Amino acid sequence: MQKLLDQNAQIVKTMAAMLDQLAMNTKQWYTPDEALKVLGYSPTPNARRRLKYLRDKNFLTSFGSQSPYTYDAQQVKKVADLIRSGELHVPLRT
Repeated sequence: MQKLLDQNAQIVKTMAAMLDQLAMNTKQWYTPDEALKVLGYSPTPNARRRLKYLRDKNFLTSFGSQSPYTYDAQQVKKVADLIRSGELHVPLRT
């Protein structure tokens, strides 16, 4: 019985992660933490500096004007693809 409960808990956890991913794919704008997740970074102060670096270097040009910034989802996905392919290098310390 415990094995079934553990399997059920794992299925629920997997389904919740899938629903979160689906919600992320339908958004037009990302919060800073969501943008960091898409870019492959955990939301830390240094990772937020990486977002600022990408804004300053004009890789992320479409963002909201008020703090905290919101980022255009399509543009964030394009930058994430560039980072993963190795075409864009974001320094560890900015």
